[in-house]
Amino acid sequence: MCEVRFQEKHKQVTIQLHFLKDQKADLHDKLQSEGLQITLAYLVDIFEALNAVNLKLQKKKIKIIMHNVTIRAFVAKFDLWKCRIQQGNTASFRNLDSALAHSKLDSELKKQIITHLRDLKVEFNRYFPNIDDKREAWKFIRNPFHCEVADVADKV
Repeated sequence: MCEVRFQEKHKQVTIQLHFLKDQKADLHDKLQSEGLQITLAYLVDIFEALNAVNLKLQKKKIKIIMHNVTIRAFVAKFDLWKCRIQQGNTASFRNLDSALAHSKLDSELKKQIITHLRDLKVEFNRYFPNIDDKREAWKFIRNPFHCEVADVADKV
């Protein structure tokens, strides 16, 4: 049964490769288009930022409080990046900025980037809820001078 599925997949891949071979010139032109290059530059920048956060979260001997701070700082960057993109400033995105060295960010791509950043923020907030909202004790641990004594439980 597994061998049958493998043969079916092999046939599908072979058909797709023949199709791509026939469409090679058209595909090459699409891959060389400036719009695709600029979009890919933006995606490279986003994945570099995500990778940097991922590596920070994987450090040894890091506590949950520091994880929360790292994630909250990264989520806050989404709003900063959105504001900068709305103003046409791409300096926060190194590869995108260099890809746009001789041109400006067009309005359609600007809308797509802003929507993408907004969606990323929503997903991060859904996946990593703010721990300060969940437990009052976390506020005391993070900043003991910024909470009410009556709000702190006897056992923290």
